[in-house]
Amino acid sequence: MRVLALAIFFFLLIASDSPARTLEGGVEIQSNSAHEAGEIKEQTAQLDSGQNIQPAQPTWIKGKVFSNDGMFMYTFWQCFPFKKEFRWELPAHRATTIHVRPDVLKYWKGFKPEGSCPVICTPIADGKYRFFHQRPDGPHGYLERVGLSQNGFPRYRYWFDDDQANSSSGRIPTD
Repeated sequence: MRVLALAIFFFLLIASDSPARTLEGGVEIQSNSAHEAGEIKEQTAQLDSGQNIQPAQPTWIKGKVFSNDGMFMYTFWQCFPFKKEFRWELPAHRATTIHVRPDVLKYWKGFKPEGSCPVICTPIADGKYRFFHQRPDGPHGYLERVGLSQNGFPRYRYWFDDDQANSSSGRIPTD
């Protein structure tokens, strides 16, 4: 208890010695027109998510595909019932099932199941994968390894297949 009282005392002592900073600045309306500038009645902030920016298609992907800045994922595994996420990379030598989250799935133009969507992911080369859903109109396309997330998890970009021939045929054809 005595240690707690001393800690609070020193905290208050240090806090009172630091100079208070005031907010400085102002708002100025500049207008080149001859009439008086009107009063702002309402202002709304909007987030520019950059989702309309189309990144350059990688040269190793053949056909028509699309992606944007909202189509990323990081990979991890969990030991249920715990919520802890462990770093995990997609296997480089075998197919595996992954789940496409709804916030990425919303960009798919075909069949979208409720919740997350399981897809089969097969490696093409180092850091390059194909994925497909069991339904012919389900999500399919490519995954590209693009480094690490802010927390050090492997990060991948989705490239959804936009080719009408592949969209109607189901699984992505092999080369």
